[in-house]
Amino acid sequence: RWLVVGVFAAAMFGVLFLSPGVGAIFSRSSDYAFTKTEIIQNGLKYPFFNTKMMIEWLVNYLSWPLAILFILGIVFGFKKRKRTALFLLSILLIIFGTQAITGKVIYPRYLLVVMPFVILFLVMAIEGLTHKLKLNCWQIALLLLVVSTGDFSFDRTLMFDSTKTPFVRIDQGQYLSFWSSGQGIKDISEFIKDNSQNGKVYVARADSQLELS
Repeated sequence: RWLVVGVFAAAMFGVLFLSPGVGAIFSRSSDYAFTKTEIIQNGLKYPFFNTKMMIEWLVNYLSWPLAILFILGIVFGFKKRKRTALFLLSILLIIFGTQAITGKVIYPRYLLVVMPFVILFLVMAIEGLTHKLKLNCWQIALLLLVVSTGDFSFDRTLMFDSTKTPFVRIDQGQYLSFWSSGQGIKDISEFIKDNSQNGKVYVARADSQLELS
């Protein structure tokens, strides 16, 4: 069964190489990942720093209640499904550790790949609490509602007042402040359009300047 999954995953990865642009992706790997020599030279400095940041990001985006539930899921998992929990935790730590060791530039979105494993441990936590506390359906629903309150608040802000979304600091630049976020494009375009009627308008960026007539 695992052989079939492995072959399927390898085939999906191999499909990428059918694209002529895949070479450009791998050619930029040195911009985002340390080489073997750099990893040895760096020692524990960057792995420690990256690990600290990624844990902070994970807790911030999960919210404290879900982070605690995740830890409980690991505990319950090792009590009732030791082999499954060990397998899932091993994969999660391998992915997490690889990013911590090799990551020259990392962002919170890189943690999306570990979220399926986090979700499975959350399920184990809910299952464990259900049996231990003998919860009924309504109590389980109430528990889920309570631990997810922070996430609902985050989603509501993101949908209806995106500029106030409580992103972690590095994501505030990525999605709100930096030019690449796309925020303010409509306002800027209208400003340029209005002022270009009176003469030339210069649009400056940190690394370039564009003259519009």
